[in-house]
Amino acid sequence: MNRPPSPRPRAGAGSLHPPVFSEGARVKVRALAGASLTRVPRAGRTATLVGIALVLAAPAAATAQLRPLRPLDWDVFDPGTTVLARVGGSVLEGQRASLAGTRGRLLELGDYTFSWRTGRVALGLAGTLRRRFDPDSRFAEPTSGAESGDSPRSDAGDLAATTAVRLSPAAWPALVVLRFGARLPTADPAQGLDRGETDFLGLLALGAVRGRFTGGIESGIGIFGTRIPEFTQDDDWIYAARFGYRLGRVRPQAAFTGQSSPLRYRHIRGNEDLREVRLGLRVGDRRWLEAEWVRGLVRFSPSSGLLVSAGARFP
Repeated sequence: MNRPPSPRPRAGAGSLHPPVFSEGARVKVRALAGASLTRVPRAGRTATLVGIALVLAAPAAATAQLRPLRPLDWDVFDPGTTVLARVGGSVLEGQRASLAGTRGRLLELGDYTFSWRTGRVALGLAGTLRRRFDPDSRFAEPTSGAESGDSPRSDAGDLAATTAVRLSPAAWPALVVLRFGARLPTADPAQGLDRGETDFLGLLALGAVRGRFTGGIESGIGIFGTRIPEFTQDDDWIYAARFGYRLGRVRPQAAFTGQSSPLRYRHIRGNEDLREVRLGLRVGDRRWLEAEWVRGLVRFSPSSGLLVSAGARFP
């Protein structure tokens, strides 16, 4: 008598944080890296290999996004810039925590970006030190190990390790950049603010400066883990854009970022579409202050919010 096939076991069974950063994802990293290394001078290959190692060494105890991907900091590729650093925070109203099943105010403290460039290659770390979530309503029951209750939730934020490689020659009027990496947060799944999975990211970006106008767009794929044992991977389209106009030391700017899953026949908790627009103002050049108003465009993005930060570039 034929027995029905048994369910495919989830990788890392028995672990509280099962890995989903599969061998297939690692092969994609190596393929992207191999394509980029053929265009990078020898002086920059060491930095590229360091970035690849950060991605391949991603720990299994990682958690994925509550917020969409941060747009690329194009200023790191300015000829007079080697190091770029930024720190700030945000207040977001109407944010949904999918796994906890609640909606409320999200406060992010210590939101940071650090990038170091050598030649054509920029290594980056970005994340949030602490998050506090104050729910005001419930839209679903908690799932995937998230604690029940409507009390405030506090947890560590995400961490992204990325490598950006400039593919275009210096004489080109535009920048062509390959950006890849992984989001490696250290959140507690019991708080229900994030999933206990690792995400791989790979994007191709195009940027340009025309007089006072600066702009850049990115598009690529995200290999996202899920909390569903029989459906452990969700491949999403990820995208971002940032535009600005220089008026002396003042730069009005706009950004658009998000992710979209091709799956329309099922809803995966913790892997929802995210999409938001940001309108802001930056004051300063090598040292700056920045404020951006945020407006979510889909259900699981915030209804509104404010991002503030201070940053600096160093030669």
